[in-house]
Amino acid sequence: MNKISEIDIKLGFCKNAVPSFEFASPNECKKAIQNIFPKLDPSVKEFQYLKEYDEVANYLSNTKGKGLFLSGDVGRGKSVLAEYVIPYMFYHRFTKVIARCPAIELGPRYEEIKPKRFLVIDDVGTEGVYKSYGNEYLPFVDIVDIAERQGTYLIITTNLKFDEFVKRYGKRTIDRLVRLCEFVKFEGDSLRK
Repeated sequence: MNKISEIDIKLGFCKNAVPSFEFASPNECKKAIQNIFPKLDPSVKEFQYLKEYDEVANYLSNTKGKGLFLSGDVGRGKSVLAEYVIPYMFYHRFTKVIARCPAIELGPRYEEIKPKRFLVIDDVGTEGVYKSYGNEYLPFVDIVDIAERQGTYLIITTNLKFDEFVKRYGKRTIDRLVRLCEFVKFEGDSLRK
């Protein structure tokens, strides 16, 4: 039996393959972030380009069939990148609409978001435990499982530290996320004033 080729995956012959996207060179992606970010976040009085944004620009130059996991300190622009800048770039470059869901709404919106193939989940770790037919569950864990099976392009943000994340969601979920996403860690003081 022949191996599945990279072309087969890019063309979507593998139902659980996340497609690769190439926006532009890392420098052009950096310029796009610099131009778009302050326009989409009206709270920015003076835009400050952070070193972590270079990692995001490099990722956008070729996503390599992975989503993006932004973690770390508060107030560093993770949510603006995930919820506004990157979806804006996807729409204008590839006419792809990325659904957005704050983690706190995962339970109530579970049925709506689980079939989405492009999804941002912002602020993972803030959602509660939900009940369905008397059973408690964490909807984020289910969404990650579904994303792996159906090839969902995920963008995730969290302020949880790695050990907090593993304690809450388990090694199985983090293992799936390593397969599904590139990780960028944000460190430093909050830019909010």
